[in-house]
Parts: sequence; structure tokens; C-alpha cells
Amino acid sequence: SYGEEIGATFYNDAADKFFPILEKENIYTFSKGRLKLANKMYSTLSNNYEIAFNEDAIIAPAEEDENETIGKATLNFRSIASLSQAAVKCIVNVVGVVTSYSEQRTIRTKNNNELQCRKITIADHSNASIDVALWGEKENVTDSILAEKPVIAITSCRVSDWDGRSLSTSQSTDIILNPEGKDADAVRTWNESGDKSQLKTLSEKKERSGSGEAKRLSVDEIEELVNSSSEPILFQTRASVVYINRNKDKPPYYTACPTCNKKVNGSDGAWMCEGCNKEYPNCEKRYLLRIAMADATGSQFINCFNKQGEQILGKTANEIGDLLATNEKEFDQVFKDAQFKEFKFICKAQQDEYQGQFRTRCIALRADEVDPETESENLLERIGKYLELESAKN
Repeated sequence: SYGEEIGATFYNDAADKFFPILEKENIYTFSKGRLKLANKMYSTLSNNYEIAFNEDAIIAPAEEDENETIGKATLNFRSIASLSQAAVKCIVNVVGVVTSYSEQRTIRTKNNNELQCRKITIADHSNASIDVALWGEKENVTDSILAEKPVIAITSCRVSDWDGRSLSTSQSTDIILNPEGKDADAVRTWNESGDKSQLKTLSEKKERSGSGEAKRLSVDEIEELVNSSSEPILFQTRASVVYINRNKDKPPYYTACPTCNKKVNGSDGAWMCEGCNKEYPNCEKRYLLRIAMADATGSQFINCFNKQGEQILGKTANEIGDLLATNEKEFDQVFKDAQFKEFKFICKAQQDEYQGQFRTRCIALRADEVDPETESENLLERIGKYLELESAKN
């Protein structure tokens, strides 16, 4: 139907052949393509299908009468207020007026690539606003342009539940300044004369402890809270490390791809990554630790990954691997030194079924050294609450 989008993929020689021909916003006729289901893991369009073109495809500029018949592309826009009920990760088009923006900043990804990002807030005639994360270089979205608070259309952005509700752009996103059409006109009319006193903000910042809102628990409260919740819980606790797995036959790390961190197989000089489909001369070791933490109320096993392993052991997995190969005594000493160290853990926990039995599975998100000042303040706050309860009883 008119107004919809569909993705097209060009493979190998087809990409070399047609890339110089195709220009954005020009109209073409396409034939000899193969229709297939879209892979939603990689597609940012709402269409359930996509088209694959090989080198034998026929692509030509449309004739003048075809241009008139097809006309300009039309987009279906969602009101911002309706996004409060939109499914997380769904793809939407929105149009709104810029109400605020942040400076552009550089973020370094896990693959050590630099990526530009800035956040803007837009609002529309549904009396609602939402934050939008703009990823990558956007030549038409500069500080000077945003300072004018223009009306903009943003296509193919993904709905997120970060800070309540927010949007995030992708490589398929287009940002159109001062767009035409009835939706854009409605936003302009509302912006010039509408009542903004009842503006509802869909994106509300929340205080976070590392990753999300983490409730402070004692160890014995973890299982009780997990058993009463149908969703994973986020919590923080102060506890000591009382056990760390260190089976020499099964080291507490895995061999990882230096690019994507996925597991690789091979030996020195030849490490094959199936994720990258590439062979590397070297690999990285990354932690997979299982530890037990305990406080005065009980103990709990938790799984720790690379960053948390480095925080607990004080060495990288590569260093631990070298010690295992060259100095087993020092290898053992590293683990002994970590025993009974106290950390403030931030973890995610949920109930899993294993061989017909239900159990609590915890994953450490952070393992920070205990800050005496912060812990003292927390203890005083809890004492104050306890005294208030005792006073209310009397």
C-alpha cells in the first residue's frame, strides 16, 4: 500500500554495480528482486518483508509519467502521546517541535569504535514530549539549527523503555527539517497557539545505581523477593566473597574474539570467530566466574563476567591465564587474596527452572569496593527508619 517502506539488500557484485546509480529521493523501477521475510534482528523497518537483489537485477530511473503516478513518499506518523502504549523495540515515525537538546558527545563502543550521540526532546499536538537519542553524524542537525527549535520529522526510530519511554535512531533513520504535510502543519499550529501547560513528559529520568533502579537488600532477602516477582529484579547488597571457582582443568575464563568478544575456537596463531567469520592470530581471555557472596544473614551464588572478575581478582583474565600456565602457586594466591574481601554488589536476579527444580540465578552487574562514608550514611538512614517504626508502635 502507499506510504509504506520496504528494505532492499544488494549482495557482493550487485552492490558494486548499483551503488553508483542509486541516489536518495530519486524514483526508480526495480525488477528481478527476490522477496523474503525480513530479519527483525537487523531490520529497523516495520515491514515484515524485504527484497534481495543480485547482479542480474534491472533498475532504471522512472519515466516522467511514472514519477507523477508514484508521487512523493508519504509517511505514517504516530502521535507522541500514543507511544506510551507502543511496544518496546517497535519502529515508528514521529514529527514534533524541538524543545531542548544536549551537546553532541563521543561514545566509545565495546568494539573500540567512536560514535557520535546527542539527545533531543520533541513535543507535538498530542500534548506530550519524548527524548530521542540521535546516533551518528547528522549533518542537518547542528547546534545552530536546533537552537531555532524547528519542527522535524524522524523516521524509522525504535521505541525504548529507557527512562519510561524514549526513542533511538538507527542507520535507516532520516531526519527531515521543516517537513510538509498535515501532521507537520498540526504540530506548527499547536506550537504557535496551543496550550502547553498540560504537556506530559514520557521520558522521566530515574536515579540509577549502575544499571537501573537497585533496591538495597540483605542476602537472605534476595530469594524471597525473586520468588514473589514474575520479572527479573535489580538489587544491591554489601557482602563478602567466600568462594570463587578455580578449577585448573576448567579455567574461570573463556577464549574470546578480540573484536566482538564471542567465544573462539583454535590454538595459538589460529583463532576462528564464527560471529565475525574471521580468523585471528591472537585471542582475548574473558572471565566467567561463579562465586559465593555472604553477609550476616546468609549466602548466595552469583555469576560474574569480565569486568566484575577484574574488580574482584584485581587482575585481567589474560594475566590469570599466564599465571595458570607459568606459576600455579601465584595463580592460587590471587584467588586466596580475594577471599573474604567485601564489595557492594549490584546484581540482577530471576527464578530459573533446572532439571525440574526452581532456583535463583544471580548475575553481578558491578562489584565496587565498599565506600565507608556512603555505607555509614546508609546505616544511619536505616537506623533512623527503625527508630521511627519503634516510636510509632509506642
